[in-house]
Amino acid sequence: VTYLANGCWRWHVDYNVAHWEEYDFCPHATKMLLAADRNSQSWDFGTLKTTNLARFTCAPDAEILPEDPRPGQTLAWLCTGTNTSVAGRTSERMALRIVGIDNLRIGRAVVPTVHELQQVALTGGQRGTVREDWWFTVSSGLPVRMVRHITILSSSPIGTVTYHEDGSWQMASLQPRT
Repeated sequence: VTYLANGCWRWHVDYNVAHWEEYDFCPHATKMLLAADRNSQSWDFGTLKTTNLARFTCAPDAEILPEDPRPGQTLAWLCTGTNTSVAGRTSERMALRIVGIDNLRIGRAVVPTVHELQQVALTGGQRGTVREDWWFTVSSGLPVRMVRHITILSSSPIGTVTYHEDGSWQMASLQPRT
């Protein structure tokens, strides 16, 4: 986590040696917005290696965590961006649904969380789908768990490359390490 201007903060996750993602979260009144996201994917084709950095800016009202989350509540917005190694702009169309309020055990603490399902359709330079279940703490909006399923198609020097990933992570502790 890196602190940014205006109370915003950047969440960085290394999923594997070839893929990382960052999200810029901004508290606004009693809700949280998603200002931007970035991801990097690297491909090694033997004699040819390439890395793609995608940068997205989201709509100013891209609400990632509503003020009063209720099961069944839905939100939607659009983020648009560019890629360093893939031609054309890419659009991320987000559909979010609040699943419910869940208590998760994080280390020794039982933490109330907002569980939400995010489904993203990518079109343009990159195409595909992302399905992620997120759990954010009720108290601060800090992400503490995620389960994801990704399939993204990208143009490459050897033709279309399909990236598929199924994974999850969960915080081991709420105590920060610096």
